[in-house]
Amino acid sequence: MNNALLHSPVSSPSQCALDQSKLSYEEMELLSDELLAGCVRLGKASGIYTQAQLDRKVRNERKRIERVTEDCASAPMIESVIDSQLNDLIDAAGLNAIEEIVCRLYVAGFTGRRIAQVLGIRRRVVKQRLRIVKRRIRAAYLQGPYAGWYEVYLSEVNRLTRRAQRY
Repeated sequence: MNNALLHSPVSSPSQCALDQSKLSYEEMELLSDELLAGCVRLGKASGIYTQAQLDRKVRNERKRIERVTEDCASAPMIESVIDSQLNDLIDAAGLNAIEEIVCRLYVAGFTGRRIAQVLGIRRRVVKQRLRIVKRRIRAAYLQGPYAGWYEVYLSEVNRLTRRAQRY
C-alpha cells in the first residue's frame, strides 16, 4: 500500500492534502520513514541534505567565492583625492607661500612646535598663521563650487509652477 502511495499521481495540492487527511497517523509515519529512507538512498540527488552536509557545502562554496571588501579604493587613490581637494582649497583660499607650507605640514600631522623647528620661526607665529589658514580655508570651503547648491535645490523643488490644465 505504501509503495502505491509513493507512486500515485497527484492532480493538485488540495488533492494531496485530501489524501493525507484520509491516512491514519501510523500510515503517515510509515510513509515519512520511507520517504526519508529513499532520500538517504538517493543521497545528493534527492536535494535533501543533513546539517553536516550543508555546512560542508557552504564551506566549499565559500572557498570558491572571491572575497569582496567594502573599501574599493586603494590607499594611493585616497591620498590622491585628498591631495587634489587640499590643493583646490588652498587655491580657493588664496594662501601665501608660508601659509601654504604651514597648512601642508599641519595636515601632514606636524605639531605647532615641530613646524616652528622645521621652518625656523617662532611657535607664536606658527599659531597665528594656522589661525589665519583655518579661517581662510573654512571661508573658501563655504563659498566653494558646491556651496549653496542644496538651498538652490530646495528653492527649485518648493517653487510654485503653473502648469496648463489637461482636459
